[in-house]
Amino acid sequence: MNRAHTELRRFTKAAGLVNGFRTAISLHSHTYYSKESLGFIPHYLGFHRTPIVSGLFHSEMKNYEERTGKTLDFDRAYWTPPVSPSMVVT
Repeated sequence: MNRAHTELRRFTKAAGLVNGFRTAISLHSHTYYSKESLGFIPHYLGFHRTPIVSGLFHSEMKNYEERTGKTLDFDRAYWTPPVSPSMVVT
């Protein structure tokens, strides 16, 4: 049996650190203790112009602003992932 060489490295911003590797994993995760910001949504839908969704989004944002007199603040909005810490490590 020919065992492949395994090497574990911690990613840093050093240039060229990941050169020569074929696989990478991330141990980064979120649980129901996290508050994940939705602030990226307006930028993403405005920048990428997702068909159908972008038009609906902009229409609803305009309707909201007309009804309330203010814009919806996505930077204050968040979602909470539905997993517990024990589910992440199991």
